[in-house]
Amino acid sequence: MPTLLSILGVNPLAMRIVADTRLVDAELEQLAQRAADPDLRRALHQLFASGGKRLRPALVLLAAHWGAYDRGRAVVAGAAMEMIHAASLIHDDIIDEAAMRRGRPTTNSLYGSKVAVLGGDYLFAAAAGAVASLNDVSLMASTASTIMSLCAGEINQSAHAFDWQISEADYFGYLEQKTASLTLLCCRAGAMVAQASEHVVEVLSEIGRNLGMAFQIVDDVLDLTSAPEELGKPTGHDLLEGMLTLPVIHLLQGPEGGDFRKQLHQGQAPDEQTIRCIVQAVRANGSIDYAYTVARRYMREVERLVAGLGNSDAGKTLVQVMHYAVERRS
Repeated sequence: MPTLLSILGVNPLAMRIVADTRLVDAELEQLAQRAADPDLRRALHQLFASGGKRLRPALVLLAAHWGAYDRGRAVVAGAAMEMIHAASLIHDDIIDEAAMRRGRPTTNSLYGSKVAVLGGDYLFAAAAGAVASLNDVSLMASTASTIMSLCAGEINQSAHAFDWQISEADYFGYLEQKTASLTLLCCRAGAMVAQASEHVVEVLSEIGRNLGMAFQIVDDVLDLTSAPEELGKPTGHDLLEGMLTLPVIHLLQGPEGGDFRKQLHQGQAPDEQTIRCIVQAVRANGSIDYAYTVARRYMREVERLVAGLGNSDAGKTLVQVMHYAVERRS
């Protein structure tokens, strides 16, 4: 499992960011300790103590180096982004009835769906409170818009579960609403709390969007290529849940697509044999390579945008994060 420092690249700026993410962890732990209900307190403590690379807070802290870096404000914003991320994962696990995430028990499996639902809601509210404490109405509005986008994306994707006719455009739309909206907000929030120029805020927002798109495409590839012990879930889990991802869409649109579409019945989960056949086919027919090609287009766009911003240390570190997003294999 890569560390945050290995993702950022071993350099002085990266080391400072890693040190500041420990302050983010302290903010999260204080939030858990302040929870009045003992079940909620235990659930939040377990959630935050389970670790995670804290990549989203790191993006906030990194983007804040394009302005007047204020550690206190950047740490609060970073903690808020991690709260939003954690809340969205809790709700995803409830919807999927998932017992494990990355090899660890989910909040709903440990404490039940009732506590998990309310815990996720609590985190969204806590994030809103943290952002409000920064006294930036524009950032408050961006945060509210992102939370709405995350929820709308999940509703939209769930409504189209087991719809085997969705297109690449549909798929990219889900990515925009979910993963990319939050990485966009992380970069935007960092720039805003550092009082960067409007131009820098908008460019960093676009960088965050591209990063999120690439990150999720690769996540979806890994669902088809990684061993279950690496994923913490069965290979092809997205198919089992009725979610079409870019490699599978590419397969279904190709010469072999007709045969596989006959095995995929609208509104119904595929059987294990069909999933195995699709997993084998996307590995063999170039669909995995196609997905990586698309992810690398986003990477090149990030490299182009970063080059126009200046600030070489922060820029090099941000490009390093993008390379990790595309090149990771777990």
